[in-house]
Amino acid sequence: MKIFHALTLTLLPAITQAAICSMPIEVNKALVREIAAMARGSENAQMLQERLGPACACVPLTPTPSDTWMCQWKGDLSSNRLINTLNITFEAGMLAQVVGVDKEGEFIHAP
Repeated sequence: MKIFHALTLTLLPAITQAAICSMPIEVNKALVREIAAMARGSENAQMLQERLGPACACVPLTPTPSDTWMCQWKGDLSSNRLINTLNITFEAGMLAQVVGVDKEGEFIHAP
């Protein structure tokens, strides 16, 4: 019983995060351009979380996670396809790159 309780406490944040990151977004050129045009600063991640809701996933891209990491927002959590997906790379907490795939499957890139 203790193992089950510990496992539940471990998985609960992940389950809650999946429910939280379901804020609907629609990835399009305007959204990618808007984000790419943001002034670079250490508050970029917080601003994007307020604008888009919590990211569905964040992955470190360097051995030191505080250096470079990528976060993903999905418009449709029930799909494992890349359509309507937004990937944003941060370096030292600042916006570095924005890549999206719209609902039609068109790749949208902004440095």
